[in-house]
Amino acid sequence: MKLAAKTLYSVCALLALIALSSCSVDKMPDVSTQEYRPKVLVFSTTTVKQEPPKYVYRGDKFRDPFIPLTDSGYSAFISETVPTPSIGSLTLKGIIDDKNAKTAVITGGGNTFILRDGKLFDTKNRLIKGISGAIRKDSVLLTGPDRTSKEIFLRIRE
Repeated sequence: MKLAAKTLYSVCALLALIALSSCSVDKMPDVSTQEYRPKVLVFSTTTVKQEPPKYVYRGDKFRDPFIPLTDSGYSAFISETVPTPSIGSLTLKGIIDDKNAKTAVITGGGNTFILRDGKLFDTKNRLIKGISGAIRKDSVLLTGPDRTSKEIFLRIRE
C-alpha cells in the first residue's frame, strides 16, 4: 500500500507541475509610460422644442381618409387639368345621407368621384369642371358640359 500511495502522490505532483507550467502569465502593461487622460462629459442644459410635422397626404390614387366628404378639404396635389369623365360611363355606387348633406359615390373610367352640393369632385378633392348634379332618393341626375343630362340609378344587389 505504501507503494500505491507514493505512486499516487507522485502522479498528482506531476500533474500539478504540468498544469502550473502550461499556464502563461501575460505581462501587465507598464502604467508609468502611458499618459492618463480623464474623460470629459459635456452636458447641455438647453432644450429644443420640436413641433410635430403638419400632416399632408401625399397619396396619388386614393382619397385622403382624414378629409370629410361633406366639408371642403385641402389637397396637397394641385393639377391644372382634371380629366372630365364621360357621363355615359359613370355608375352610381352609393348615396350617403347624413344630417348635414347628401353625398353620392360615383365610379367610371377606373376613377372614383364624389358628388356633393351639386358639384363633382375627384378623389383628391379637385372640382371636375363642367359636370354638375342633383342627388335624389335612389338616383343621381348628372348634367354634362354640353348640357346633356343623364339619370343614374342605384343598383341594389341581392
